[in-house]
Amino acid sequence: MVGDAFSQETRSQVVEAIETYFEGEVDLIIYSLAAGVRPKPNSDEFWRSAIKPIGESVTGATISLDHDLWVTNTLEAATEEEAESTLKVMGGEDWENWIDELINAESIAPCCKTIAFSYVGPEVTHPIYLDGTLGRAKIDLHQTSHALAHEKRESVSR
Repeated sequence: MVGDAFSQETRSQVVEAIETYFEGEVDLIIYSLAAGVRPKPNSDEFWRSAIKPIGESVTGATISLDHDLWVTNTLEAATEEEAESTLKVMGGEDWENWIDELINAESIAPCCKTIAFSYVGPEVTHPIYLDGTLGRAKIDLHQTSHALAHEKRESVSR
C-alpha cells in the first residue's frame, strides 16, 4: 500500500488491512517515517522540517562532484520556528497518534511492541543531526517511546 502516512485515509486503510490480513490485530509496530513536510490537522497549512544546527551556524566542507571542487559552506542556525516545525514533522507526536488510532480500532494485540528507528549520524554531523533540529526531534521521539512504554505498563497493571 502506498499512501500519505499522516492522512486519516491511510490510517483507515491500515486498520482495514490489519482486520483483513492479520486476524484483526498486530503484535509489532515499527515506526520509521522520514518526511520533510507534515500537514497541520484540519488545515491547508504544513509544518516543514529544517535540517539545521541550533544556537550557532556550522561551517564545513563538501565536494561538488559536478564541478570537481572542494566547497566550504555555512549552514545558518535554525530559528525557533524551524526547530519546532522539525519536531512536529519528525518527533514522536505522529507515532503516538498512530498508536492511539490502532488502540481505538482494537487493532493491537495485548503484548504488542512498538519501536521507532532513529539516526544520529557520525560525529562530524552531530551539530546538525544530534545537537540540531533533527536531534531535538529525536529527543521528542525517545520521550514518546518512554511515554508509550509507561502507558502500556499502566494499562496492563489495571
